[in-house]
Amino acid sequence: MSEIPLHLVGDKEISINSEMTILEAARKAGIPFKSACNGQAKCSTCRISVLEGDEHFLPRNPLEEALSLRRSFPCSVRLACQTRISGPARIRRMILEARDLEDIGDEALEAVGDEIKCAILFCDLRDFTPFVENNLAHDVVHILNRFFQHMGEAIVENEGEIDKYIGDAMLAVFHQGQNPALNACLAAKSMYRRLQELNPHLQKFFGLELKFGIGIHFGPVIRGRLGHQSLKSLTGYRSYKSPFSPGSIPSTHSPPNTSLRSSFEPAKRF
Repeated sequence: MSEIPLHLVGDKEISINSEMTILEAARKAGIPFKSACNGQAKCSTCRISVLEGDEHFLPRNPLEEALSLRRSFPCSVRLACQTRISGPARIRRMILEARDLEDIGDEALEAVGDEIKCAILFCDLRDFTPFVENNLAHDVVHILNRFFQHMGEAIVENEGEIDKYIGDAMLAVFHQGQNPALNACLAAKSMYRRLQELNPHLQKFFGLELKFGIGIHFGPVIRGRLGHQSLKSLTGYRSYKSPFSPGSIPSTHSPPNTSLRSSFEPAKRF
């Protein structure tokens, strides 16, 4: 198979054949080419600008065409992960800053973002700030740890994963099992039951009765490892396909000490 010269302006000239994508050829040549989705046409981080030889670029495939339409890319902008050429050309990487290259790190050949369908459960304590402001630090930490331990058990026993803690709130993700949405609802019921078991202890020793709110969302979520190189964590954001906004969901009928907000009807009836 004949080799085709491809000049990457700002990098070097490499050899490519008609069976290889530009991304594959560049990485084979040792160029640290960014591709957050690992070549699946689910991101635009590997985009290139065509400078010369556009007549040698094969037409966009359906995956590249769909993303290009969504992002309104001109004909001169292509995805390296999907593009093949039949003759000599000159291109330039569009994401080339030193900071971008640092961000690649050990993830250069790994997917760092994807879209999954899952249930997200968010739980936070109500009116807890006044207690924090007027009590001893060790007591506050003790109470929070007891609360998170009880709530965490409810999440784990229903195939959920604790994603993070945010002050007196916690976020969990459910994407395992046959019915993640149902698992999130079951976890919420278990969390309410465990709160009723915990409150007598807190009332007796600290004069405190905890109240919490729970929000549940089910749908497509964009998930990726985010943060500074020294500390990255797996984090999910709602997808562009999802209309979910916790503040826009009306409260449903809920047990005492609890309010439940949900973005999908089954949870409201649960």
